[in-house]
Amino acid sequence: MNILAIDTSSEYLSLALQSGSKQYHILEKVGNKQSEQILPQINNLLMQNNLKISDINLIAYNQGPGSFTGLRIGLSVAMGIALGLNINIIPVPAFAIYAYNAKLKLNNVYDKILVAIDARLNQIYFAGLDIQTMDYFLEPVVIDPGEVFYVENSILIGNGFKKYFELLPSEVKSLKYLDIEYPDAKNILNLVLNKKYLELKAHDANLLYLRNKVALDLKEQQQLKI
Repeated sequence: MNILAIDTSSEYLSLALQSGSKQYHILEKVGNKQSEQILPQINNLLMQNNLKISDINLIAYNQGPGSFTGLRIGLSVAMGIALGLNINIIPVPAFAIYAYNAKLKLNNVYDKILVAIDARLNQIYFAGLDIQTMDYFLEPVVIDPGEVFYVENSILIGNGFKKYFELLPSEVKSLKYLDIEYPDAKNILNLVLNKKYLELKAHDANLLYLRNKVALDLKEQQQLKI
């Protein structure tokens, strides 16, 4: 099976290809030129491996949150290819992509991963994931950095923590911060290969929007304090 993974959530264009048992990767800093670069780079990735676009069997993409424009470019290309080839598509949340990268580096030292992605306006997209299952123990929300609670035996990852570190509560600052490479579409491939996320028809693909949920409810606050 040939699987194409697309990540356009930042100023980087990250593409990965699973062909048989091998993985191939392209990572380019393209700024605001995602729309100009994505199709030529996909073509380059395929040509380097003697494949055609019609050889792709499945597409996965970063569902967000992240750069609004970048994510829409990635989704549009993924949907266009999937519709044209009549193949399925798999959305993978940005939180899981971050967390999976951390899991590879942590060797089960921590139980939980707290992920913060810069949402601008002095806010963060925030979620908590179990390091073993990659399931949420705290569902994604948009919050102010000062609203983050201490979670025992957890580690911080994501550019939101790095950017707004001084705004975090003091007890949260005491947690270890892991600065990891991101984006990396190879992590999307690995999550797909682990059957973590469901395949969808292309017309059911979407992005993860969080602006309509901007605070933690009481139950979520209590979960964070556990």
